[in-house]
Amino acid sequence: MLGLGVVWLHLLAAAVFLGGLLYEGHVLAPLLARGELAPATFREAHRRGRRATWTALALLFVTGLWNLGQLGASLPALFQRISGPLLAAKLFFALLVLALAAHRDFKLVPAVLAAREAGEEPGVAGTLLRGLDRLLVLLVVVILFLGVAVSRRI
Repeated sequence: MLGLGVVWLHLLAAAVFLGGLLYEGHVLAPLLARGELAPATFREAHRRGRRATWTALALLFVTGLWNLGQLGASLPALFQRISGPLLAAKLFFALLVLALAAHRDFKLVPAVLAAREAGEEPGVAGTLLRGLDRLLVLLVVVILFLGVAVSRRI
């Protein structure tokens, strides 16, 4: 029963992260870009959302390690199984999402907000943020697919 609970927490954390990313990147950010949302309001929403999404990422990391440990083999042995390449791809994309999410939240979003608060267009930072939001959504969906594929093939 504990194993099922940990898997459920893992999926719940993925849903929270993806939901937060979709809401901020595809609902709030366009409102900010059109001037329909004050930068201070976006900043506060981002601050609150960042707590939830980074808690979800931490939970994904911890539950992911626990799930790997429950497979009963060393990491090199896991990669030798039939689903080894799928598992390797999932782990690679998960680390990539972590790095890109950090760049998004701690570099691009503050740059866009600083420009908006100064009454300027965010320029390259805004373009990069829009593209990165789409890429992160795609990567998370790919990770979810790979997770299902791994669980069916191990």
